[in-house]
Amino acid sequence: MNMFPNSDALRPSDDLDKLKPMTRFTNTGHVQSRARTPTRKYEVAYLSAEGRIVEFSRKAPAIASFEDAFGALGHGAILQTNNGPMAVEDVLPGDEIRLANGRYEPPFP
Repeated sequence: MNMFPNSDALRPSDDLDKLKPMTRFTNTGHVQSRARTPTRKYEVAYLSAEGRIVEFSRKAPAIASFEDAFGALGHGAILQTNNGPMAVEDVLPGDEIRLANGRYEPPFP
C-alpha cells in the first residue's frame, strides 16, 4: 500500500471552476464561520465653514452607536422649525429647531 500520492494527484487542475476555497476547522473539528456585521447606508448633511450644505452617504456597520446616532428621530417625525412644521427628512443644515423652552436654535451650534 502506497501512502504517498502519485504524480497525477500533484498536478494542478486544468478545470479551475471546480476548485473551492479551503474550509477551516477549529480545534474542536467544527467549521469556523466568520460572523459578518451587517451594514447600512447612512446619509449625512452638514454646513461647511463657508455656509454651504454638504451631503454624502456612506456604508457603515449597523451597530448600536451608529443606529442610535442616525435613528434618534424616526422617518416622518414632525419638527417645529423657524420655517414652520417640517418632517425630519426635510430639515436642512442651518434650519433652526424649536426647543422645549420655546427658543429656536440650530441643532448643533
